Amino acid sequence: MHTANDIDEVSTEKQGVKIGLITTQGCLDVSELTNEDACELLNTENKQPISSVAQHLRREVSERMNQKGEIISGLDFDEVENILQDFKVEGVQAIVISLLHSCQNNDHERAMAYYIKKYHPDFSVTYSTEDYDQRTHNPINT
Repeated sequence: MHTANDIDEVSTEKQGVKIGLITTQGCLDVSELTNEDACELLNTENKQPISSVAQHLRREVSERMNQKGEIISGLDFDEVENILQDFKVEGVQAIVISLLHSCQNNDHERAMAYYIKKYHPDFSVTYSTEDYDQRTHNPINT
């Protein structure tokens, strides 16, 4: 498993590895910024630009949390499954999950990562708050 800080290594060590991005609906335009610039929006500590993910391999989910981490719209696993099936067709091997306001509440990122690891273990998956979870000894159960 790769942490968010290893995205660049994933893409350069294994030439030809396709990386897919899953983010909150309406945030794809932010993915052109570096994570330093978008930290408040994407809540990630990774210094690697998300734009290293090919634009046609970026997908949105309709989940939404407010700036306090309160759930406005829940995570739809049928929507996630459709994205994963699409990623399989595209030959994606690694998935980055970076959802809006996840530093306030990372339940959706954690749930999506758990789902992918459980039902699609062929994907390498990381989420933007994974480093935080590892530092606080709160990793997802696999």
